Amino acid sequence: MGGLRKPRRRGKPGAARWLAPAALLLALAAAGCRTDAYDDKHPYTNPLDPSPTGTSTAVAGSVVISSVDTTLQVVTLVNQSGTTLGLGLWTLTQSTGSGIYSFGSTSTLTAAGFVRVHTGSGSNSATDLYSTAAPTWAVNSSALLKDNAGTLIYSCVIGGTTGTTC
Repeated sequence: MGGLRKPRRRGKPGAARWLAPAALLLALAAAGCRTDAYDDKHPYTNPLDPSPTGTSTAVAGSVVISSVDTTLQVVTLVNQSGTTLGLGLWTLTQSTGSGIYSFGSTSTLTAAGFVRVHTGSGSNSATDLYSTAAPTWAVNSSALLKDNAGTLIYSCVIGGTTGTTC
């Protein structure tokens, strides 16, 4: 009788199969990324989303505005390239209203990294920047990222929800 063959097991044996995904989740949690899918006050937005829908006009779409949270007043930028990029003297503004966030002359965004720009006071870190001069983010406007020459790099329409994924 020809019988059925036992299927071959593919992938890494034993615990090695789950170590890489577990390490990634730990790294994201340490960086402040949420791993849950939803909470009652703030919809989940992944700052490393590979397919934002905003408009990119320079740097080959390398730096994008991944999300804007109008409740927490925070904008997340993501570097989709494989190299560290300089953000020296770039600006983040809103199409309506006032306020401007200017990146310092030596600011960089690591390869495949992200940074959150908070409106308000706080302690700056590699992934969180704070400014009381930053725009107050509101629905029905756009978040605009411009380079040091004033060229529009990326724009994102802020929708009618508290957390907009661009």
